[in-house]
Amino acid sequence: MPTLSSYGQTIASTTLTLQQLLSAAPAKLQVTARTLDAARDGVFGASVNLFLYHDDLTGYRDGHEPPGTTHNIAELFYLLSAYPGDASDADAVSHRAFGTARAVVQQNPVLAVPFGDRSTNVQLRSQSISMENLAKLWLASSRPLRLTFGIIATFTVSG
Repeated sequence: MPTLSSYGQTIASTTLTLQQLLSAAPAKLQVTARTLDAARDGVFGASVNLFLYHDDLTGYRDGHEPPGTTHNIAELFYLLSAYPGDASDADAVSHRAFGTARAVVQQNPVLAVPFGDRSTNVQLRSQSISMENLAKLWLASSRPLRLTFGIIATFTVSG
């Protein structure tokens, strides 16, 4: 189980493993993990981008452990945005990339994420995001709104 002292590494490993899942066969998507304003830097053709925009740690105590022992539920909130191969997206390739990415997340509800010489199971679920919240996130980036859904990655972190 990851610890709070390795929390940053666990976040990075989760992002990289999720990126690898989306780019592997059969999806074979071109996947970046960048800020919204840098998602297309050096990228040609259709792609999707993972952007970690928020995390949350919620503490809990298991009743079978000594006092002072705590665990945390970590939730990582990602935006997955689809980008077209060209300015017009006439062939709707961004729609295919979006649908493929969402299907991959739905079909893989548990992701084995390596950290050190071990791995931890990270639960994945897709999430629709309200237009109000999407607009706020995209306005902050000064980029045009893209076809986007949320991914929540959840795992346990010890004290």
